[in-house]
Amino acid sequence: MLTRASSVLALLFLLGGAGGVARAGEPCENAQGWLQGPCETKYQDGKRQTSATYERHVLHGAYKSWYRSGQLEVETSYIRGAPDGPYRAFFANGKLRHEATYARGIPTGTWHEYDDTGEVRWTMRFGRKAQLLALEPKPVATGIMDFEVVLERGSNLEGMDSLTVDGAGRGVAVQRIFLPRIADKKENGMEAGELYFERTYRSYEFPLDAATIKALRQEIATLGIFGLKDEYRDPAQHDGSQWNLKVKDGAKVKAISCSNLFPPELRKLAQVLDERVLAPQEFFRLSAVATDASQRKN
Repeated sequence: MLTRASSVLALLFLLGGAGGVARAGEPCENAQGWLQGPCETKYQDGKRQTSATYERHVLHGAYKSWYRSGQLEVETSYIRGAPDGPYRAFFANGKLRHEATYARGIPTGTWHEYDDTGEVRWTMRFGRKAQLLALEPKPVATGIMDFEVVLERGSNLEGMDSLTVDGAGRGVAVQRIFLPRIADKKENGMEAGELYFERTYRSYEFPLDAATIKALRQEIATLGIFGLKDEYRDPAQHDGSQWNLKVKDGAKVKAISCSNLFPPELRKLAQVLDERVLAPQEFFRLSAVATDASQRKN
């Protein structure tokens, strides 16, 4: 999947610099419109937000970001777009939040997540090729059987993100990543030197406790998901946004397909999944690795 570039700030958003204003002259862009060399973004009040170096529109070298207060938020480094070496993230109060290590984009070594008092919340230990050797504390069995939720969102054109949650307390997220590329020659409708984005996928797993699973089951029942229609479609649009939902709870099974038309009950469920299931998983999201795009529908 190839997509023409439309915005420099779109790339900054993907790579952690959302909301900033690129300052020309560091320099940020070359004559071809690529990000090249040292680049800073600043908040609207002029305070620094990110500091990075780019090589052919991908991060290459040290990267830092700051809160509006001036407190350091993230510090790490990249090699040709892949995180490499130590990664540290901080709370707004200055206490360490995440510490991790990468080897050219591959999680390695021992990782820690802390709460805002400095206590360790999670520890992950990785072996070769991002193999997770240990997760501490060990997740507690939920005791919930025959329950699964799968939500896919995206489009036929740009691919689909997916989230799977099962009763055993296992979550799996697969997300689209659009990697910047520079055309070396004229082909596929691109001019030599033109910036475009290539779609790939990354996935990560995370544990969920019994309380979260029970609350999700209750939300599905309250919203009446099993009573919704099997298909929702806007006949006036032939492409755009597609959502697919599959829910299994014991003997009850429901599959819903949506194209540019989404019932409010499903929108609410998606919001619950985003806020209560995905949003707390930032630590595990850092361990996302490339997954085989050939196994995806798009």
